[in-house]
Amino acid sequence: MKTDFSCKRPGTIIPLLAISLVALIGMTALAVDIGIIALAKNNAQLTADAAAFAGARTLNGLASEEHNYDGVQPSVLGITRKSKVLGKEVADPEVATRIGYYNYDNNKGTFTPVFPKGKNKPASDAWSTVEATVKSQNNNSFFAKIFNFNAFDVEAKATAVHKPRDISIVLDFSGSMRFNSLNGYPFYDNILGSMNPDRRIPKFGHWSQPSMQAVMQGTVAQPVGSDIQAPANLTVTTDDGPPIVLDFSTLDERTGVYKNAFHQEDATYDWRLRADKFAVP
Repeated sequence: MKTDFSCKRPGTIIPLLAISLVALIGMTALAVDIGIIALAKNNAQLTADAAAFAGARTLNGLASEEHNYDGVQPSVLGITRKSKVLGKEVADPEVATRIGYYNYDNNKGTFTPVFPKGKNKPASDAWSTVEATVKSQNNNSFFAKIFNFNAFDVEAKATAVHKPRDISIVLDFSGSMRFNSLNGYPFYDNILGSMNPDRRIPKFGHWSQPSMQAVMQGTVAQPVGSDIQAPANLTVTTDDGPPIVLDFSTLDERTGVYKNAFHQEDATYDWRLRADKFAVP
């Protein structure tokens, strides 16, 4: 005798699937909408950063004009009106601006921004700080609408300041601080050789004698007891740092972009081909 204990229950999986789908859709909504919220937060933060910078740059050093206090808000709104959060324009009521000054806190030993009400500040301080807050409201959700979560708000805040700088004046009575940028050595009397290790430069005129190139004490004869002078980083990198010529920029009028005013020539450069243009009478 054989007994069959199997029991067929058709449709049992349907309620289990329905319960699982709720959890699955919920997790999908959570993953997608968290990403959307993060993107909206990033858009709002970029807008707040740009607005704070624009407001701070509007302030000036003219105390007679309240440091252009009244010009800050238009500058801030000029930026936010051009910005969007998730493709939605930022409305003026969604932007809050505070103007303050940078004050040294003796207890904390650091500078902190102070935002008084109105234009009330110490006469010795200047308006130098701008805080911009962007609150983007009613951003549409995606999957979360299934759970009646239709919109969300994001808020971002940024502060920009004109930081005070400590300024020091160094009086170089010996003149030794200019050694690294000298074209030739020694710095007194007749030039004996070039200090520039770049061999792809015109070696005539103000570039000193072409017969002696890139030398230090000990490489060629120098008076006993004279100063040791390192190769100058005029157009190439040395132990003293990157080329000095890279510190200069010029505006390309065709493109409106700043570029290096000078540069090092490549290995194909032949100074002799341009000697006529650099010749010294």
